Formats: sequence, C-alpha cells, structure tokens
Amino acid sequence: MISGVPGLRGWVSPSTREWWLLAVVGALSVVAQLGFTWSMRYVRAAPAGIIQQLTPVGALGLGWLVYGDRIPPLSAAGAVLALTGVSWGTRHISRDVLPEDA
Repeated sequence: MISGVPGLRGWVSPSTREWWLLAVVGALSVVAQLGFTWSMRYVRAAPAGIIQQLTPVGALGLGWLVYGDRIPPLSAAGAVLALTGVSWGTRHISRDVLPEDA
C-alpha cells in the first residue's frame, strides 16, 4: 500500500514483449526457488540459516556493483551486522560448537 498507491500514478502498461519477458523471469524464479528449497533439505539448520542470511547482503552488494545503487547507512549497518553474524556462526560451525550437536 505504501509504495503501490503512489506507483500507480505513473503506471505504463507493458508491451506484449515485456509481458512475455516478465512471464519467463517469473517462471525461472519459481524453478530456481524450488531447486534451492529442494537442495536445502540436505543441509543442517545452522549452515542453512547462515546461507539464508547472505541472500539480502548479496543482493545489496550486486545492486551496488552492477547498477550503481546507493547503499543507505541503515542498509550498510544491517549488512555489517549480518556479515558479523555469519562470520560468528561459521566460526562455531567449524569448531563443532552447535547446540544441535549436543
């Protein structure tokens, strides 16, 4: 609601080619997500959580690298916090100091 209502003012209907492109991207996204979800069943909970934490940080970094997006200070702080948590979790996984292993 917050971004949708103002966005409707400048709505331009996609062309037929653009609709097909959206459909292909959507289908590929579904296939990728299903493959990712299927493969995560072979991973324990702690490593899976660590991998999941890197997804938004990777998207933020790629947006900056590929598209030149500006990274707001709050997003940068969140990325640092996520990377700190991932580093801490990875360190404990490598030492086998996990509550689920007890």
